[in-house]
This record gives sequence, C-alpha cells and structure tokens, in this order.
Amino acid sequence: VYDTANMKLQARGLMGNPFDGLPSTSVRWGRHACGENGYMLANASSVGGTLSWMWGAGHDFLERHMRHPEEKNDTAALEFSLDGKHLYSAGSDKNIRVYDVETKQLVHVLNKGIGEDGHLRNAHANRIFSLKFVSPTSFISGGWQSPIQIWDVRTGKAERQVSGAHPSSDCLEPVLGTTRFLCCSGRPNDQIQVFDFVAAREIPEESAKINKACGGSQIVSISLRHETGTLWAAAIKPTSEVLQIDARTGELKDKVPCKQQLM
Repeated sequence: VYDTANMKLQARGLMGNPFDGLPSTSVRWGRHACGENGYMLANASSVGGTLSWMWGAGHDFLERHMRHPEEKNDTAALEFSLDGKHLYSAGSDKNIRVYDVETKQLVHVLNKGIGEDGHLRNAHANRIFSLKFVSPTSFISGGWQSPIQIWDVRTGKAERQVSGAHPSSDCLEPVLGTTRFLCCSGRPNDQIQVFDFVAAREIPEESAKINKACGGSQIVSISLRHETGTLWAAAIKPTSEVLQIDARTGELKDKVPCKQQLM
C-alpha cells in the first residue's frame, strides 16, 4: 500500500505458500471502512486464490483476514458487492465464486445463465477477465469467446448477455448512476464500446464519440473517474501510453507515454 501524496510505502503483506513469488492478478479495496479495523483490501493469485486483508491507518503491515485457494483456477478478477458484504472472484475455470466477508466462507459458485428459450445455458465458454457491479442487484462479467454476461444476484443467473465486444483484460467499467457501462477490446478499431445493461445493447453513437479519441490505439484497460468524467485508457499499440479522454464529450485531453511496455 502506497501513499499517493508522496508514493511512500505504507504497508505490505505476504500471501504465503503456495502464492509467494507468483503474480498477483487483481487488487480491490473494500467498499466501506471497517470500524476500528480500518479498511479491507482483497487480492488474487495467478495460481488460483483469493485473499482479503485488513489495514489500519498508521500500521505498516496488512493483517490477513481471509484466504481461499481456488484449485485449478487462474484467478483474474475480483469485485466487492456494493454493500461490501460479499467478495466475488472469477478466472480461468469459468466459475464466479461468492465469499461472505463476515463468515469468510464460500457461499455460492455461479456459472449458469438463462437462454432465449428459457432453459439453462453455460454463462462463459472460456476464462473470465473482468467483473464489475453496475447496481446493488446486478453485475457484469467479461471473458474470452463469450458475450458479456449480465447477472442478477437474486437469482444467481446471467439473465441477459451482450455481444459485439472482445473482452481480454480488466475491461469493464460501470458509469455510476446510469444504466451504462464501458467495455474495451484489444483491437485497433471499435476499441471502447458503451452499452446499456438494462436494454442489453450497445449505444453506438456514444461508442463512436469515445473511439474517435482513441485513433488507432489498441486499448487493454480502462478506468473512469466518475467525479470528473475522465476516462483513463491504457494502450499497448502502436506505443505504450495512457490516454486521458473526456468520456462525456469524447475529447482527447492528453497522452502520457509509458517508459515500460504495458501488458
């Protein structure tokens, strides 16, 4: 954990065997402060595992709160529910696991959706890269070779799906206070798309507005600053750089080159 004001190290924690020395593929802060215990932080391991930590201001260590190995899963995505009571994880085994933050137990494994004929279907055909809540009762997930899934937490099923995007990274970003979300695909055109999760369709005029700012850049990750409407987009081709885009107007505000190649 670093202080953003001076980039000094504030705290650290070791994941323990078998995770030490291997990549941590996702990090998420909890939604709310946890009283005297401070704040909750979760991270995932590339060899299959979800961990959560408690960190109190002034402490130089992270206290492990929960540790769940996920056998035969390369965990890639994490997300807390909007009320902070559950932690969701997803990865290469196409399952979405739901952990109860208070009891520290795995409570659900989600992998089914409802087809157009009303019958159950597999939600994802391949690994899942991104998972984000869009409302208190809905979240979205994106992965290889599958449409974006729109889930209802009350049924535990993917009730709708949206085609047209090629998720291959932490690519989903909700627009808070609306029914919209953004998705980036690692391709040189139609890089960022705007979707409506209620209507389960793309809003092409909004997508075109943002993509004009992207030019031919291949975007692999996005982050939306909701207070200002600033969209940060990480590009790997033709050069590694970060684009600053006004998501409301589609205006390219700035480009920042990266000294190291982004992945």
